[in-house]
Amino acid sequence: MSKARNLSQVIVDAGGDINSSSLDNVTPASISDKANTSTGAFDFPSGTTAERPASPNAGYTRYNTTLEQLEMYDGASWSVVKKIFQATGGTIVDSGGFRYHTFTSSGTFQITKGTSLIEYMIVAGGGGGGYDVGGGGGAGGVIGGSATLGAASYSVTVGSGGAGAPAVSGGQASDGGSSVFNSVTAIGGGGAGSWQGANGRSGGSGGGGGGSNALSAGSGGAGTAGQGFAGANGTKNGYTLSNGIGGGGGGAGAAGSVQNGGNGTSAYSAWGLVTSTGQNSGGVVYYAGGGTTSDDGGGSAGTPGLGGGGATQANGTVNTGGGGGGSGATSTQGSGGSGIVIIRYAL
Repeated sequence: MSKARNLSQVIVDAGGDINSSSLDNVTPASISDKANTSTGAFDFPSGTTAERPASPNAGYTRYNTTLEQLEMYDGASWSVVKKIFQATGGTIVDSGGFRYHTFTSSGTFQITKGTSLIEYMIVAGGGGGGYDVGGGGGAGGVIGGSATLGAASYSVTVGSGGAGAPAVSGGQASDGGSSVFNSVTAIGGGGAGSWQGANGRSGGSGGGGGGSNALSAGSGGAGTAGQGFAGANGTKNGYTLSNGIGGGGGGAGAAGSVQNGGNGTSAYSAWGLVTSTGQNSGGVVYYAGGGTTSDDGGGSAGTPGLGGGGATQANGTVNTGGGGGGSGATSTQGSGGSGIVIIRYAL
């Protein structure tokens, strides 16, 4: 007689009590496709990746303690049944199948459980504007990428904007602060040059050179490859009025020109729309525009770069990495805008 018995017969034989020895000979077919009214839990086999069955069949399911994930063998390889990934830090928004963590100041991205491919956008602080026919500040550098990260604490540094140049001839504005995540650095924007031909400083994007009436005009600072563009050279006597004009700061998307700041990048426009950050221009979001300036009479102002670049004498917009606006005459010059870091991953 076959050892396999009907489940009801097992119950009868066991006196109404089912125990492990009673079920040893029950065929799988006799207990499958049955309603389970338990409010408890089913305990899956568990073990490390190295402890996976040597010859699994399709459908084998187990909890992988190395990955901290439930996994199933599909006949060819093991795959996660449902990704378990948890992280904290910044301002969190879910949209389009992604979770975004936005850092407008320095903090910590804390992965508390699981491993996932994450993407990031890092924007550094913009450089300050130049004094008295000075150039516009260079925008902060912008860099993005991806990495597979597991449970740990990851520091996030958001760079501050650089201060405008001191009120002296030949001075230079301060560079913006660099922003950093996962050992990846976006370089702060270069400070602009001031009156009497001071050069703009190099940075993520370069600061604009200062104008001059008789001395050589200042040169624009260089940008960093892959992060931003150069600032424009200043001009000397003969270009406009008597004292020349400053060069516009470079942006993350274009170089500066005389007076005008270079536009920032729109590569992360979708991120900006979701997180309500950056500068929205007609439904397209820009980050890291260069600062502008004007002539020595202040009557011919240039155009700031899209992405938070500062207008003449104005600060770059906070959390855009925009460069500060230079002053056309002996007046206030703007500081650069602070940077931002955004991290996202698929849900």
